Amino acid sequence: MFDNIKTFLQPNQKFIGNSVIALLATALIGLFNFAFHFYTARKFSVTEYGELQSLLALLTIFLVFATTINYIVIRVATTQEQHNTVVTRLLGRKTYLWSVVLALVLVLLSPLIAQYLQLQSPVGVWWVAIAVLFSTATGFYSGVLQSARRFGSFYGVQIVSVSLKLIAAVVVVWATLNTEWLLLGVALAGGIGWLVAVILSQKLIRSNIGQGETSVLPNLQTVVWPIFIFSALLAVVSNIDIVMVKHLATSQLAGSYGALKVIASTVLVINTAVISVVVPYAVASAHQEGKINRSLLAMAYGLLGLVSVVFLVAFYFFAAPTVALLLGEKYVLISGWLWLFGLMSVALSLLMLEANLAYARHRFTVNYILLAVVVVILLGSYFISPSIPNFAWLVLISSFVGYLCLCVDSYLIYKT
Repeated sequence: MFDNIKTFLQPNQKFIGNSVIALLATALIGLFNFAFHFYTARKFSVTEYGELQSLLALLTIFLVFATTINYIVIRVATTQEQHNTVVTRLLGRKTYLWSVVLALVLVLLSPLIAQYLQLQSPVGVWWVAIAVLFSTATGFYSGVLQSARRFGSFYGVQIVSVSLKLIAAVVVVWATLNTEWLLLGVALAGGIGWLVAVILSQKLIRSNIGQGETSVLPNLQTVVWPIFIFSALLAVVSNIDIVMVKHLATSQLAGSYGALKVIASTVLVINTAVISVVVPYAVASAHQEGKINRSLLAMAYGLLGLVSVVFLVAFYFFAAPTVALLLGEKYVLISGWLWLFGLMSVALSLLMLEANLAYARHRFTVNYILLAVVVVILLGSYFISPSIPNFAWLVLISSFVGYLCLCVDSYLIYKT
């Protein structure tokens, strides 16, 4: 038996090592992120936390550009070795151009965004624009590190950024500054992360400079645009609710809503990790067999179900002590709605799972269904009475109906 284990491990040592690095790094990054939110929710007023949440949701939506650039770099660098010059020169220059354009657009629109989110000044939006600039530029260098399989460096950049973000929160609270200063700290943390990424990837970029063509970029457009739209819609579905709450209700209600959503998002984060493991196998299964293996689907749904049930039980029976422990006593009065936010995260998890599986099947109708979910949440927000449970029910029902539509499309119409 030990000989069989040894035979398996020897050729797969690098893969196993990289998997362990990814697992530990993802756990550490998630820990820092939750620590940031729980700390700021406890230390800032509910109103200030509501403003912070709405701007962080805006930042998260715009991070889709960094994700897309990261994918482009990986796609070119790993499949088109003869086009290394494209990666190092043309894509690098275009990335910085896109980063600056995005930041300028946000700055120019900052008065309108501030008015839409009922902010007292557009300064917070300016810092979000700077964070978007650094994050989008970092997407290029992260792609270089990933394509070279430097996973330690790749995750190291993320850990540096997220840990500095937490340190910025501690410093801002200690100095009794407002959330605009914290957003400046988030932007600076992104800037330092970008600098670390540049330093770590510079040697790889120089070593890859050679002769190549630029024709690969136009060929990528047919792949990149659907992925960009898909990623953007997933980001909007997950974050648009807090933006609408801040727009239509008070900062107090947005802070309370955002605080409960952060706790409940633990379900979504863990389920997303499960989905990220399942999707590559689903892609391979769909490519080889023409449909996704049923045992793989059963495993995915089993894991999601187990995680969801455990957290929902905790959120229902231990809501008050959980909220008091993580967020502080000021949120205990609304802890009775934690189970509802747990259900909302479960519905979003199911939507994310089937959306990714549909994409693995090359069912691009998924983008239309996700767009419909976004439109329903946007328009529905104007027709409901602004309250914590009403917004949560809107997202829950919209996401679950979207999930059912994906199931009908995949299993009844397309029959995969």
